[in-house]
Amino acid sequence: PFVNLQAIDNISSNIQFSVIQVGGNSVFETYNLSTKNSLTDGANNYSFGGRYTLGTADRVGDDGKVQTVESARNWDANIRYDRDLNKTVSVFSQIQYEGDKFAGIDQRENYDVGGKYAVILKEKEKLLTEAGYRFTVERQVSAKTSDDVDRANKVRLYVEYSRKFENSVSTVFWVEYLPNFTESEDYIINFEPSMAMTLSELLSLKLAYRGIYDNRPAIAGNKNLDYTYTTTLIASF
Repeated sequence: PFVNLQAIDNISSNIQFSVIQVGGNSVFETYNLSTKNSLTDGANNYSFGGRYTLGTADRVGDDGKVQTVESARNWDANIRYDRDLNKTVSVFSQIQYEGDKFAGIDQRENYDVGGKYAVILKEKEKLLTEAGYRFTVERQVSAKTSDDVDRANKVRLYVEYSRKFENSVSTVFWVEYLPNFTESEDYIINFEPSMAMTLSELLSLKLAYRGIYDNRPAIAGNKNLDYTYTTTLIASF
């Protein structure tokens, strides 16, 4: 459907950025940048966003010289369309691209369709659920050619609970379960609890812990759980 600019109800953008720098006996830097943008046109909702994390650290090489090497690099980008059927029920489609060098994922493409239901829909409290089908095309870092990919049929189950408090504090917890019908042992669980504190009309401070549990990592011997703890400054407008 085309966007009717005269009927647009809401446009919003959210940008999050954090930097960690350590010097002295240990030298490393970590940068986190993410954005989420949305547009509402009546019953039509459009959103797009992305996330990028880069970590570097200084190491002493075999030649005795200090070298700067990557310690983390992962990213994702997505675009999504929702259509409201009524106040609590909607349908959606989504395309997501993601990668994680140190988890062995060069690029993963996710194609989603499904439905969304609001169990609780209050001004200061929400409980949202989503369920749908996901088709995944994945190329691992170890792939020898660009055509060396894995394809999988999955189900996506998602739950999100959010609560706003009187003292300008809000909390969000979401969990996403991705069972794999093509390879039953290769399931993934993503989750994130977070808390945000409003500093002004524009800025907020967010504390978050994000976990990714991969039951069968792309690199044999890797740990099942990757996690990121961040303290982030958020600009919303």
